[in-house]
Amino acid sequence: MSAEYNPNTAARTELSKFFALAVKTQRSLEMWSGFIDEEWHEFQRQPEFESFCISACGQHIGHVEYPGRGQIPWIADYEAEFGPVPEIWFKDKQGITDRALFDEYRKTGRVYASWDCGPLQPDDMSGDRLKRKEGGTPGNGKDKGDKSKKDDKGKKKDG
Repeated sequence: MSAEYNPNTAARTELSKFFALAVKTQRSLEMWSGFIDEEWHEFQRQPEFESFCISACGQHIGHVEYPGRGQIPWIADYEAEFGPVPEIWFKDKQGITDRALFDEYRKTGRVYASWDCGPLQPDDMSGDRLKRKEGGTPGNGKDKGDKSKKDDKGKKKDG
């Protein structure tokens, strides 16, 4: 597919906004758009991806898998920065709009969806923000990923 790769300008525009929002909010955002995610998967293999990231948000943005489902909490942040979420976000990998999801967003201003991944920023490389958090996303609540036993002071116990 890379030999025939044809970038989707609208998807890249939204990916740029997504990266900028992730850096600005310092949160690992949920990538719930199959269409934009597909562009991200293809684009990250291209030589110009690094310069795209720098232009979009001032740093390299990696990609991390973490599936989940629920309300997308960053919609209000997107709207405050860029205006209403455009229809392209509601397209699946084949470019078909989920009309019911889009109409529900236009009615309520909320999006309930599934996601498979999100942005990995340089500060995330330690892995601390990649642990499962309350609400199903890295970096936004109490740690659910660490199942080790702890003493009464919160320190890990051996064994």
